[in-house]
Amino acid sequence: MGIAANFILPIQIEEEEVPCYFRYSQKAKHLQLRITRHRKLEVVIPLGVKSIDAERFFNSRLSWVKDRYSKLKEHQEKPLLFGNELEIIHSKTESEKVHNFRYSGDLKLYITSPKRSKTDQLKLYEWYIHKYAKVFLPKRLQELAKEFGFSFNRVTVRNQATKWGSCSSKKNINLNYKLIKLPERLIDYIIIHELCHLIHLNHSRKYWNEVAKIIPDYKKLERELKKFKL
Repeated sequence: MGIAANFILPIQIEEEEVPCYFRYSQKAKHLQLRITRHRKLEVVIPLGVKSIDAERFFNSRLSWVKDRYSKLKEHQEKPLLFGNELEIIHSKTESEKVHNFRYSGDLKLYITSPKRSKTDQLKLYEWYIHKYAKVFLPKRLQELAKEFGFSFNRVTVRNQATKWGSCSSKKNINLNYKLIKLPERLIDYIIIHELCHLIHLNHSRKYWNEVAKIIPDYKKLERELKKFKL
């Protein structure tokens, strides 16, 4: 869904022309500048503030915008699988009617698309790893649950905006498909983190003691996990 804008101001970031969407809001009390995790730029303007003042506000923060945008782009556009960068080999042919994928096992992902397709290869990569994760993550969850004596009800692989995983009081476990981008030791840590919530549905000292029984150096993995953003 696009952003409803009163006007748009394009800016140049490196070699890319990026639109910034300016929109008025009855609820806004102050000028606000936002950059979403999908690199959408937006300035929210309170009623009564002139558009020229909103532009000045934006321009005064242009250096920060460019720096933040570049960092988000670098993170978002790096295709990962199990913590390693994938090489995507994307080709188009007249004979293909749908997108076809083949992972060679040596960090090469081959994608063949219909000739007229305009879908970005990184979007195709996200689609592929989402599908991959729906097979791999439940299987790994079953393996670790069996190994350490846990019993859960149901597992769902989702695209969660703010969490790597979650566990409900009904013993249902949700795992973020983007886990598949992490090194396998961190995937296992997140899964065990959620399995331990089957015993303690909180982050109390007793909960962390359960985690430590399985992963004594969990604090090290917690620090490593912070290097990866959703």
